[in-house]
Amino acid sequence: MTLVRYLHLLAMAFFVGGQLFLVAAVVPSLRDPGDRARLRAIARRFGFGTLIAIAVLIGTGSRWRPASISGTT
Repeated sequence: MTLVRYLHLLAMAFFVGGQLFLVAAVVPSLRDPGDRARLRAIARRFGFGTLIAIAVLIGTGSRWRPASISGTT
């Protein structure tokens, strides 16, 4: 169960941290209209990582949830 919790927290950190980094650092630095293609390429890479993180969150969350309902951790 410790591995499931670790993977869940790691995926959550990647998801939230990646989105914050994208919004706070990448987008403001590429505001020039000529950088749209680079911004789209970066957003696609982040999007792929985000999909993986969401899949891990769903998988580990569904594995973790029944244990928390039954009272065992």
